[in-house]
Amino acid sequence: MAILSIHEIQSVVNLAGAERYSYFIKRVADSEKVWALRNKDGWVSALDANGNEVIPVWSHSEYAKLCANDEWKDCAPRFIILQDWLDRWIPGMIKDKRRVGVFPTVVSKGVVVDPERLCTDLNNELSKFEE
Repeated sequence: MAILSIHEIQSVVNLAGAERYSYFIKRVADSEKVWALRNKDGWVSALDANGNEVIPVWSHSEYAKLCANDEWKDCAPRFIILQDWLDRWIPGMIKDKRRVGVFPTVVSKGVVVDPERLCTDLNNELSKFEE
């Protein structure tokens, strides 16, 4: 796993939501890992303004670790292999009507998207690696 500098972490965390989303897509396609928070009870989730369950995800453990506080203080970052994310998690979230919270920070909820959009964006980015 790549080590991130403090400068990179601070710079990325301070990006606007859409820029963090783009960063997430590129980094996840490159590393082939999606990071989420987990505790003894399972993977964490949150609710959006409409009461929909949202699964928060990050592109690196360091970003996830920054959000492991308050109600998630007992959580630790865990990775999900990208292929498992695309093959199992995305269909499961669609079936369960869950959404994805891409790259929340301690001051921003992140970009909430439908799993179909995230899947499309990740596959489009992955296709660049195949060319």
